[in-house]
Amino acid sequence: SAKISRGCMHAGASKEVAHLVEVAVKKHVKNKMHTRKIGMMAIVALRKHDRYSAEKFSKHFHSH
Repeated sequence: SAKISRGCMHAGASKEVAHLVEVAVKKHVKNKMHTRKIGMMAIVALRKHDRYSAEKFSKHFHSH
């Protein structure tokens, strides 16, 4: 969703990387899946493209 892209970009990822992460996560999201699980999938996908942004995203995600 757009939330995933915005979160990635807020963490410092480029628009292109954010889009790649969004597409990767959308492939695996199931109905009624917990936000925490989706966030973890986003972190894993982001880590493949931008380790620094993934670390920042992870810290922000786990602080809530």
